[in-house]
Amino acid sequence: GREVMSKPSSIRGLVLTVAFGYGLPEYRTFVLSLRRHYKGEAIIISDAGAASEASQLCVAHNVTMLHVDMAPKLFRHTRFSRFAELCHLPEHYCLSIDFRDSFFQADPFSNIDLLGGRTERGMPPDLLLSQEGVATWPHSGYTLGERWMQKSWVEQCFGKETAAAMQAWPTICSGAVFGTAAGFAAFASAYSALGQLPHACDFQDQAVLNYLVSRRLLHASVRVQPRGAGVVHTMAPYCGVTVFVKRGGARPYYCREPRPLPLSAAGLVVNDDGAVAPVVHQYDRVLNRSTSMSAVFEAVRHIELQSTSPSRPNRGRGRGAGHRRLGKSRPS
Repeated sequence: GREVMSKPSSIRGLVLTVAFGYGLPEYRTFVLSLRRHYKGEAIIISDAGAASEASQLCVAHNVTMLHVDMAPKLFRHTRFSRFAELCHLPEHYCLSIDFRDSFFQADPFSNIDLLGGRTERGMPPDLLLSQEGVATWPHSGYTLGERWMQKSWVEQCFGKETAAAMQAWPTICSGAVFGTAAGFAAFASAYSALGQLPHACDFQDQAVLNYLVSRRLLHASVRVQPRGAGVVHTMAPYCGVTVFVKRGGARPYYCREPRPLPLSAAGLVVNDDGAVAPVVHQYDRVLNRSTSMSAVFEAVRHIELQSTSPSRPNRGRGRGAGHRRLGKSRPS
């Protein structure tokens, strides 16, 4: 793999995720793969009913759990406001990542070049975003017009006319967002400025993110990394032939000829340039589409065996050793 630069002293990493309703297996995949590579701050926002075994795992690996008193549907609508409250220091560079379908292969903050390089403030871009789509040659399945579900989300939030105007927009994934404190604050502020969105939009923060970026409503420096070329590799079916079928006014696709996924000799997921991807997202989307993914699946299933430290309880030392509770929340 490519040699990575050491973490610059000006960056203080923070990993943020939300885990409502998950059990110990999902916690093990996320926490143990994270801690194999990254020793910095990490916060999991969970529901009050999180399994005690999951809580013990987080304590053992110095990961903070924050409990919230809010329905998951409502919290998803306001989660970036919470992230902005937690990602608040000038030196913070934060990663908001989906919990259930993500795992780590390297420190997500270790390569400043892969994070987009330094801006004039000495930090990476305020918001570093990732595209998602179907991996084909020639590349297709990226735009809103080619993805009927993504288009329907925008329609639910902003209407059919807006969705039609965004038809050629390459879709961005809301499940993997890097940013500075200013970037997360800008996203939360722009989201709030939209006012009350339709109830059908409650789960659709991805539609909102794509709308805000496409309309240039985020008052922050933004960089979008193509799928397979950034810190987060959002998995997709790898297709030799993609077949498009008319449906719902869009052009959905299915993979007629699955191709082997790009893996290193050690069985790690690599980007298009052959470098190991630090974070793998949506790995479950391809488990049944390619036998080559079995190596990754086995690594996920047995990731606790790869952990470099035993699961010994942390006796209450450190910021992440305990549990904190967010106050009862009201939808904004």
